[in-house]
Amino acid sequence: MLRVSDLHVYYDTIHALKGVSFSVEKGELVTLLGANGAGKTTTLKTLSGLLRPRSGKVELEGAALENVAPHEIVRRGVAHVPEGRKVFPRFTVLENLQIGGYSRAKASLGPELEFVFELFPRLRDRQKQIAGTLSGGEQQMLAISRGLMAKPKLLFLDEPSMGLAPKIVEQILENIRAINRAGVTVLLVEQNAAMALAISHRGYVLETGSVILEGSADELAGNDLVRQAYLGG
Repeated sequence: MLRVSDLHVYYDTIHALKGVSFSVEKGELVTLLGANGAGKTTTLKTLSGLLRPRSGKVELEGAALENVAPHEIVRRGVAHVPEGRKVFPRFTVLENLQIGGYSRAKASLGPELEFVFELFPRLRDRQKQIAGTLSGGEQQMLAISRGLMAKPKLLFLDEPSMGLAPKIVEQILENIRAINRAGVTVLLVEQNAAMALAISHRGYVLETGSVILEGSADELAGNDLVRQAYLGG
């Protein structure tokens, strides 16, 4: 479904991505692992059209994406849930969800609304609540749900567990697994490597802008380097 080939991205003179290549097949849940500054968020921003690569290719179902505008990438079936949640704090929960479906006719949003309310029942109860008054966990639920309102084929999730209590993290990651089982392909960037690998099919490890390891989730979980760097030895 997604092919990334020899991607080079710069911030002015800083070479952030150095020939990154990887793939995500339809129906997969794939994790990008790496320390802070490894290039994970830069990768997602580039795939979403928020950053332009200096060189390299990004293909979605065989069609080039590297020079496509972000709103058009959404229309092609890609949604990006950014790091830090970034809900619209002065809008209600329902208004945030409707904004997520901006690329579709408002009258057609009913099935997606029902899907996200089944995934996250708290949001159904808080439809009229101002998003900025939600807890951190509820805001993360809303951010993921807002992405799903675009009815994506491919969902990018950037650090969905950041800053959340362990119990909420487990719930969020189980919801991500459910989203994938419902037919949405997922590319996940996640600081909690153990839990991310537990729900993923495959993964890649980024280090200083380059892919240094790849394999099945089980292979990465058993790799000495991954265990020492991300799984606590």
